Amino acid sequence: MHKLYQELAYLWPLLSPPEDYEPEAVAIKSVIDRYLKRNGEALPVLVEMGAGGGHTLSHLAGEFELLAVDIAQPMLVNCSLICPEATTILGDMRTIDLGRQVDVVLIHDAVDYMLTPTDVKQAITNAAKHLKPSGLLIVAPTYTTDSFEDGQSISDEHEDRQLQVAFTSKVDRASDAPNQFLMQMVFDITENGQTTRLADEHCCGLFSESDWLDWIKSAGMQTHIIEELEEHDHMPWHGYVGIK
Repeated sequence: MHKLYQELAYLWPLLSPPEDYEPEAVAIKSVIDRYLKRNGEALPVLVEMGAGGGHTLSHLAGEFELLAVDIAQPMLVNCSLICPEATTILGDMRTIDLGRQVDVVLIHDAVDYMLTPTDVKQAITNAAKHLKPSGLLIVAPTYTTDSFEDGQSISDEHEDRQLQVAFTSKVDRASDAPNQFLMQMVFDITENGQTTRLADEHCCGLFSESDWLDWIKSAGMQTHIIEELEEHDHMPWHGYVGIK
């Protein structure tokens, strides 16, 4: 399991502030408003598979009954603090059985950790199983094979009263797997005047837009490309909708 989601999970609210997710949540809400057929006045039920720290969900509270699924317990602890309205559930998006159907399944960039077509198809099929008739699947991988560029990097620094964190991340295609990329992360964490450097490597899946659309269609859903996510420069993800 990656350090970022385990022993470094306590840094997540500092590294990725919840307020930065508001534009993304607004875009997701607009997609749901466009495609979801609502029945009655009850709040629609939305589950995020791979919810992480709950930063996106925190901006959807009050609009939906929220469920947060993640494979990393420390991230679910963060989620409970940032978005107490969400019910947190430990589990793998490919295999979890919630025992109920929902209106919306959201799989954001956590889907990047599906390394093979089999992994992705399992996650999409499981999501479809959990959807009510006319329910929505929203999938938003960070990259497709068409958009990926080797060597893209990000550097940033954050601090609060107790600690300072500087980090860099860089992505490159995996040399031995054409449908994967590697994200190399380095953290310099300064606490009480002492700096510790930690490295964390993330291996992620990389697939074409046509693959994503085919896999959603194969799970028995109508497909649409989400234009809202692509229109925001600060949200370069690729979004796809499946309607059951």
